[in-house]
Amino acid sequence: MPMPYETGLDRNAANYQPLTPLSFLARAATVYPDVTAIIHGRRSSTYREFYARARRLASALARRGIKRGDTVSVMLANTPAMVEAHYGVPMTGAVLNTLNTRLDAAIIAFTLDHAETKALIIDREFSKVMKEALARAKVKPLVIDYDDAEFTGAGERLGELEYEEFIGAGDEIDRRGAAEHEDVEPAHMIGGDQHLVPQRMRATASASFLFINNLIGLGVGPLLIGRISDGLKAGYGAESLRYAAVGCTAFYLLAALLMFFAAKRLRADWVDDQS
Repeated sequence: MPMPYETGLDRNAANYQPLTPLSFLARAATVYPDVTAIIHGRRSSTYREFYARARRLASALARRGIKRGDTVSVMLANTPAMVEAHYGVPMTGAVLNTLNTRLDAAIIAFTLDHAETKALIIDREFSKVMKEALARAKVKPLVIDYDDAEFTGAGERLGELEYEEFIGAGDEIDRRGAAEHEDVEPAHMIGGDQHLVPQRMRATASASFLFINNLIGLGVGPLLIGRISDGLKAGYGAESLRYAAVGCTAFYLLAALLMFFAAKRLRADWVDDQS
C-alpha cells in the first residue's frame, strides 16, 4: 500500500528541481544581472552577459553538430572563454575535456584521440604545441581559435573560426533542460590517460594517490635524503649512513606498495561502477 505522502507526488517541475551549476548561473543572471561576474585584465562581464555568452556558445556548438555524449576539448588559460566553456558545453549535453597546458604534444594528441574530441578551442598562446598535437592526432575536430587580449606574445591561428566570431553566430535560447533533467552523472577527468569516471566512484583511491604523492614529494622522502646528505658532510661513519640509506629505500618501497594497492582499489571501483 503506497504511503499517503507518495500519492499524487510524482516528480514534476513544481516539486522537483535538480540543482546544477547551470541552474546556479541562470539564477545568478536573474537575481544579480548587473553584478560583476568575471574580471579579466581590463575586461569585465556581468552575470547577465556571462549567461548570455554561455548560451551563445552552446547554440554555436549545437549548430555544428555537438550533442549529448560528444567531447569538446579546450586548451585555454584562466580566461573568460574557459569559464564560459564550463557552462556552454554542458548546456549541449556534451563533455568538457580541459587539457593541461603543461603537457607535451604527444600526450595531448593521445588525449584528443582517447576523448574522441569533436570540437577543440585553442588559446593562441598554446598554438605551437597544439599545432604539433593536431598533426599527430587521428581525430580531426572542429578547431576554434581564442585570442586572449591579455596575451601579447606570438601565436598563430590554427582553425577556421575565431571564438568571438563563433559564439556570435549562436542564439540565446535556454538549452539547460536537456542537459539537466537526464539522469546523467557528472564526469571527471582523472589520470594521465583521461578515463571518464562517474562521480559516484569512491574517492579512497584518488585520495590515496594524492596523499602518497604529497608525502613523497613534500614530506618524508626529501627529509630522509637531506639527512643522508647532512651525514656525508658531517663525516658520519659509513655504518650510520648505510642504515639511513636502507631506511630511505624502505620508505620508497612502502610508498610504491601503497600506490599499487591504491591502483587496484581504483580499478575495482571502476569495474563496480560499470556493472
